[in-house]
Amino acid sequence: MSSVLKHTRYTEAEYLAIERSATCKSEFQLYAMTDASREHNLITVSIAGELRSQLKRRPCEAYMNDIRVKAAEAQLPLS
Repeated sequence: MSSVLKHTRYTEAEYLAIERSATCKSEFQLYAMTDASREHNLITVSIAGELRSQLKRRPCEAYMNDIRVKAAEAQLPLS
C-alpha cells in the first residue's frame, strides 16, 4: 500500500468520519494497513476458537476482525 496519511492528531469524531469513508483498514493513529498473512490468519482462528469456547455461557462477545464497536461502561458485579 503506497498511500500514507500525514501524522495529524484527530478527535474520535474526526477519526470515525474519516474511517467511515476509508477504502483501507486503519487504526486510530491512521496508519494504512496491509492484509494479514496465512500464518497470521491461522493464529487468529485458533485464538478465536479458544475465546469462543471460554465465553460460551457468558454475556460476552468476541470478534475476529473487521468490526467497529463502542463498548458500554462495564457493569461488574460486586464481590
